[in-house]
Amino acid sequence: LDMVTDDMIKMFIRLIRTSGRVARFVEFLSVLCSNEGKAVRNNQWRVCQMFILEAPELHVHLHHSPDGEKVMVRADAQYFPTFVGHDELELGVWLDTTTAQTGEYFKGCIELYHVLVAGRNVKNTQPLQDLLPYEVVLAIICDEKLHARHLGTCTQFVNVANSLYVDNEPHV
Repeated sequence: LDMVTDDMIKMFIRLIRTSGRVARFVEFLSVLCSNEGKAVRNNQWRVCQMFILEAPELHVHLHHSPDGEKVMVRADAQYFPTFVGHDELELGVWLDTTTAQTGEYFKGCIELYHVLVAGRNVKNTQPLQDLLPYEVVLAIICDEKLHARHLGTCTQFVNVANSLYVDNEPHV
């Protein structure tokens, strides 16, 4: 994993852009970030820089509705066709209507978000907290309607909450 180059990371990001949102490409990025359960910091930093900060169009963006009752999703319609004609959708509705491939890609991204801050990677904490605000993560974890249809997704956000907000600096 020490021999991973920026070009390799960029190649997988390019594949995500050109071949569609395919979970295995994101899973490869996750694999680069840990080795035998230990964080590989250099790779975490580079993947965060190139995929999170430099390619925001390849992510769905989560936020609260104006009334604070629902978690809403925004995404670039060029990469997420479900958003053609929609500025945003409620998370549960989007998960119900998006393609299986895109749903798996989203799950892969959630796992990657967790892996990017695993091992208390403080350098990646702020970009991930900007992408996944605490209130939104908590709302997803606590949404009983979402549990009924997408429990696996909610469970993944428990891992994100743990690595991004609990087992992270300044907490011991």
